[in-house]
Amino acid sequence: KIEHSSPLLSLNNAFEKKEIEAFDKRIHKLLNLNETADIRYSAEPKFDGLAVSLIYRDGKFVQGATRGDGYIGEEITSNLRVIESIPLQIRRAKGYVSFEVRGEVLIFKKDFLKLNKSQEQKGLKKFANPRNAAAGSLRQLDASVTAERGLQFFAYSLHSSQKNNLSGFHSQDLNWLEDLGFPVSTDRKVITGVSSLLNFYENIREKRRIIPYEIDGVVYKVDDLSLHGKIGAIARAPRYAIAHKFPAESSVTQILSIEIQVGRTGALTPVAHLEPIRVGGVVISKATLHNREEIKRKNILVGDFVEIRRAGDVIPEVVNVVKKKRRKENKQFIFPERCPECDSLLTQDLTESILRCDEGLKCPAQLRGSFVHFVSRGAMNIEGFGEKLIDQLIDKRLIVNIDDIYSLKEECLTKLDRMGSKSSKNIIQSINMSKKTTFAKFIYSLGIRNVGTGTASLLAKHFKTLKRLINATCDEFQAITDVGPTVARSIEVYFADERNISMVNNLIAKGVMWKSENSEKQKLRGKIAVFTGSLATISREDAKGLWENSGGTVVNSISAKVHYLIVGERAGSKVKKATQYNINVIDEKEFFSLCGKL
Repeated sequence: KIEHSSPLLSLNNAFEKKEIEAFDKRIHKLLNLNETADIRYSAEPKFDGLAVSLIYRDGKFVQGATRGDGYIGEEITSNLRVIESIPLQIRRAKGYVSFEVRGEVLIFKKDFLKLNKSQEQKGLKKFANPRNAAAGSLRQLDASVTAERGLQFFAYSLHSSQKNNLSGFHSQDLNWLEDLGFPVSTDRKVITGVSSLLNFYENIREKRRIIPYEIDGVVYKVDDLSLHGKIGAIARAPRYAIAHKFPAESSVTQILSIEIQVGRTGALTPVAHLEPIRVGGVVISKATLHNREEIKRKNILVGDFVEIRRAGDVIPEVVNVVKKKRRKENKQFIFPERCPECDSLLTQDLTESILRCDEGLKCPAQLRGSFVHFVSRGAMNIEGFGEKLIDQLIDKRLIVNIDDIYSLKEECLTKLDRMGSKSSKNIIQSINMSKKTTFAKFIYSLGIRNVGTGTASLLAKHFKTLKRLINATCDEFQAITDVGPTVARSIEVYFADERNISMVNNLIAKGVMWKSENSEKQKLRGKIAVFTGSLATISREDAKGLWENSGGTVVNSISAKVHYLIVGERAGSKVKKATQYNINVIDEKEFFSLCGKL
């Protein structure tokens, strides 16, 4: 496992013109600019492959990793070394201490056809699409297999560089990478204005079929890197960029039946069972119908023929009903009054239009969902602990509470189906390895309703210790930036339940731990900072990380809660606003001093 120097974020998606207009307006608002002011955007095709990070030191490629969950990826250096388009040595980079290149590994269309033909001749399963082929090839244990797959690499950002005289613009960084020998898209362009963005999108869409590799849209990024920190990011994606996706591929098939699934938080979700159909290279047999109101709004009946597409090219969903193919015998789906898993009465969640079972872990479906969530990659990351194993362990009552996972013995596992001695040892090893985690991952693993990875990270940074988190009030939760009343109430309710407290204590007693922040790292605890302008010797992202590693918090806008405004070159209007609030305005040298780096 490799921890990224800063989050390797994914992008928010947009499909409609109005979403791009809203994105541009939002950028103007975050930068306090008049709507008529020009913002320079870097526009480029969106590669449909696997995101990777490449680390170079003194011109040598030393380490590569996958995106993973955005914070921790898988180390795949040996497999990346056999990709011919990745430079292993850059002579012209001599003197540059280190830099990180982020980009996409993919496979050309013609090479994908050759690969599948080879798979077929060997009697092996063919790949569904080039993206799956690239991902599978990168995860091979034998790098020689990877070398045979014809993988390609394209750079899309110079993330953290310590070379002198950075351009300050994303587009110029791409030019620099191209000069060093990195493949970059030749279809990139710097433009201003929404109309130009939309024209670029249409041009690339028309050109899509002759581009030698798969793309699934275009990406717009604010070109001026000094503005990225001002614009900021949400939990999983930057606000300064957006992916304008091509329309999702769709097909028509029939709804054979509708069943109710009970999720980890007790929410009831109707799921349509479909006549299997291929959409975007993947066979689809199920699609979510979201909730009762969605079925009513789309007027969906059992037996209807419906248009199916993969939302964001991932999640299958019903777009609409093909009314001309409707039959008289098609029937309305009736929602149950009791939970189909535990037979308890359901409640209506008016805030989310959701029917919910409130039995918690007494409900078999919620218990199973909690185990699946707890062992998942973003949570405790127990490798090999899949859903089939969880089902067996629950059926044999070897796990009843979450903390029972850490009481499992090798001899118990070997008695299960398809679990030999070696597999059992590997599972126990994974369980023991997972005990060392981070506070944020531990919070997320608890499965608190409405608490995702981003909120878990905010809670961990704010409260620092489990005791402070458990004893906090709803008002204290809401005092955290981006934590609203619904989320705050969910956290308060979770820790008010003695069963949850008991389970948490048991996890700690069985060895689950994380590193505590030492006093040196906590010197800026509770101190809120805002950055403005371009720093001379450190990127905005690295500066933000340095402040947060010292215990502080970084926000995007000036308010009475802010303690420091760190000012670089070409500082904006925030300086004047900071003086109105009597906020400490400091330069780069004073910033390093506060962080203990001088």
